[in-house]
Amino acid sequence: MIEFEQIKINLVEESEDASSAVVELWPLVRGWGETIGTAYRRVLMSSVSGTAATFVYFKDCHHDKKSFHVYHEYQNLPGVREAVIEITQNIRASSFILDEGVDMVTVELIANKAGPVTTGMIGAHPGFTVVNPDEVLFHLEENTEISLKIGMKKNRGFIPATQLRPSDINKDWKSRSSFPAGVIRIDCSHSPVINVFPETVQERVGEDGSYQRLRLSIAVKDGYRSEEVFREATEMLKAHFERISFDDWHVDFDLFSKKDEDEVKTFRPLSELGLRPRTENALRNNGINTIEELCALRRKELKSLSRVGEVAQIEVQDKMARAGLSLRED
Repeated sequence: MIEFEQIKINLVEESEDASSAVVELWPLVRGWGETIGTAYRRVLMSSVSGTAATFVYFKDCHHDKKSFHVYHEYQNLPGVREAVIEITQNIRASSFILDEGVDMVTVELIANKAGPVTTGMIGAHPGFTVVNPDEVLFHLEENTEISLKIGMKKNRGFIPATQLRPSDINKDWKSRSSFPAGVIRIDCSHSPVINVFPETVQERVGEDGSYQRLRLSIAVKDGYRSEEVFREATEMLKAHFERISFDDWHVDFDLFSKKDEDEVKTFRPLSELGLRPRTENALRNNGINTIEELCALRRKELKSLSRVGEVAQIEVQDKMARAGLSLRED
């Protein structure tokens, strides 16, 4: 068995707020600096846990004593300088933290004074922290009042908005098959890591100069610590490799059996039905992204979906019939 030198880990640089740091690992066998550096970068950027906003829900909105409703992210709001999509992007870019043991909360923001609206105006909630209270989310004009709820969740990696279900982002929506009108889901990037830059240099061990030293420059969002996310990434890498075992080793060349092929077909994308973009988008906004999910619906469930009218229902059933598919029996 090949013997390796004991790998040493040093924290060689760290900013005052611990949001950036440089970590070194050495000595590494030639070529392993790039291999381990790439693995660390992928895990840090995509798999470290963190808190992200999952949705915004505009409730009571008024301008010049007239109420208005918010239906989609591309809408312009009267009395608000930014469009809805700009507001959601500003919320995404802000830094929030959920305490240990708190996985999901819904916080509320009420603004009725002209001027900038900041994250510090979000209502307090047990286990929830706003890291930068001066971050501007949007600007209000005179005689405008905005009330919105924001969902926060602790998770790992990137989750597209289209994959979020009601039960995933609000405990009170577990029994719902669709979102309430006015709920706008947000693409969730949970990892607090902003960037990771791996760099390798030659390292000498005794008379052997073929070893490498790996330097990882890590930057994270405010409120998080670079050393902690590095430790989490290290534990994740170790845990995954430790679970690779040859105890149950077997050879199976029949990887694509007839059963497997049938199962793959049920996960065809919704776009294969050839629906109109408006109908397809309405289904996706209700969490229906595959043909399998559509076939699992009953007629009454299809009728209850938000913004799926009678014309869209007829179109969906017609396209499904042409493809030899149907909804579940009521």
